[in-house]
Amino acid sequence: MVIYFSPYFYFFLVSGIEALTRRPLRSACWLGAGALIVFTGLRSDVDNDFSSYVYYFDQLPPLSDGFGNFFEAATDIYLEPFFSFLISTLKSVVADKWLFICIAAISISIYAFVFTTETRTPASAFLIYVADGFYLREFTQVRFGLAVALCALGFYYYRTGHTRRFTTCVVLGGLLHYATFFALILPPWLRVASKTSRLLWVSTGLLFASTTGAFDQVTQWFANSSFAPVRIAFYAGTSDAESVSAIFILIQYLILLALLTVQTKDERYNFYVKVFALSFAILCIFSSFDLLRRISFVFATSLYVLFALNVSARRVVPIALILVLSITLLVMRLNILQPYAAISLIN
Repeated sequence: MVIYFSPYFYFFLVSGIEALTRRPLRSACWLGAGALIVFTGLRSDVDNDFSSYVYYFDQLPPLSDGFGNFFEAATDIYLEPFFSFLISTLKSVVADKWLFICIAAISISIYAFVFTTETRTPASAFLIYVADGFYLREFTQVRFGLAVALCALGFYYYRTGHTRRFTTCVVLGGLLHYATFFALILPPWLRVASKTSRLLWVSTGLLFASTTGAFDQVTQWFANSSFAPVRIAFYAGTSDAESVSAIFILIQYLILLALLTVQTKDERYNFYVKVFALSFAILCIFSSFDLLRRISFVFATSLYVLFALNVSARRVVPIALILVLSITLLVMRLNILQPYAAISLIN
């Protein structure tokens, strides 16, 4: 299992060098991103979802076989349309064994672009990404991973004023995994979260409501109602409906407090703080239902950029709190994996 810690140690070392020299090591980050692509793309049956994706890959024909065959196969399996289309398109040019590498290349390259563009210490952003998102999404929930990466790119476009590109990224992400359509609530949320004092009051109220179980009945009602998608209703009462630890929510609340107390005119920093506040709000509201709580992951990628921005500014408290969270998350993520095994690309 030591091999799973290697990416974290690599980016920890590179981020330390970046912090000491105050110089972004973008080449080292892209090199690390390439290693992550190969690492996850070559994995064999080491996670819970691997066999399911192999089944999907087998069922979908190459798009070169004709749209008729594609539509017939796509209607027989429950997958979001754009993911089915992407797989069939890739199968027209590569063998099935290369599909995991191709998908990982898209997702991780998006993160590499965002991190190296938005921050001066991109290795720091990669460090938190490896601990939080890499093993949970790119290594396991492949479809959701690609959708979340597209939303991270969409957030970058929204911040830089390209609202149409933001919408395009979110819609494509939603057609990969329906949960990412929730990213469309970002614009109205930013208007609500225009004042720091308002965010503090809202976040504190949500923390109290979550820890006292105020949202539990509402969440369970929604999961079992006719409004909920069939797949959500199916998971009600299973392990995917389990509650998140109150300590975990409290750590994220303390991180949000530390981020909000920073006085800065950096528009980029303030934007990503508001995005992370939205992630925290969703975490609190759906704290009693894991499957719905994953919607918060769509916005939690903001923490990767925020950590890097705080490393650049040498803000000790946010850095320390996010590192504690990252180590906790890394251990949690690795608990879902089996010992690493690689597939062969030769045969």
